[in-house]
Amino acid sequence: MSYCVNCGVELAEYEKCCPLCDTEVINPKSPFDPKIKKPYPTYTPTIKAKPEAKSVLAIVAIIFMLPCALCLLADILTYKSITWSAYVLIGLAAVFSLVASSLYCRKISPILEEGFDGAVLALTAMYVNYETGGTWFLTFALPVIGYFTFTMIAITLMKKILKPFILSILGGSCFVIALFCVLVDVLLTLSIGIGRYVVGWSLFPLVTLFIIGTALLFIDKNIPLKRKLAKMFFI
Repeated sequence: MSYCVNCGVELAEYEKCCPLCDTEVINPKSPFDPKIKKPYPTYTPTIKAKPEAKSVLAIVAIIFMLPCALCLLADILTYKSITWSAYVLIGLAAVFSLVASSLYCRKISPILEEGFDGAVLALTAMYVNYETGGTWFLTFALPVIGYFTFTMIAITLMKKILKPFILSILGGSCFVIALFCVLVDVLLTLSIGIGRYVVGWSLFPLVTLFIIGTALLFIDKNIPLKRKLAKMFFI
């Protein structure tokens, strides 16, 4: 009888490798005989098949059809026409389009997915603006959605270019999000008239995110500090 040199488990004569840690058995006195029947079946790992995108999209479509039908029916029975349910339908259609883009466009290119999502959001906002007779689409919604799309594309590119430097990616994302908050604050004041100052509440996330982003970039560049923090937080 022999024992595994790695974990110490007792080995049978027919063992070619340790059944516990898979270490090769080297025992010249008891050579491996493949004809000897093993007391247990050979382990064969099973690979879980991923569901097809078409199947997932069909299930999502069925789930979305129920609230669409209920809202449309309630609107028609109450007002004898399509009024508020149109906004629900266009919103659910936009969400469905975003789900579809994540299933199909991401396989082609993540940047294509971000661009498609931005276009869907812009078209949805334009429809709501048109139906409500508003003037906020060109002055507020379109710049915000455009910068949001640019933000997502920039983060995607940083993940590709700076893949090993996760802290630099997070730091750069903090800077981009901070500027996005400032843009929203300025456009809310100039186009809609919300707020007393051109730059108001956005100063708080701006300062906070810039400090966090700078700290993350500094840690990512300082290798000894980065290793020390990794050991401290068991990363």
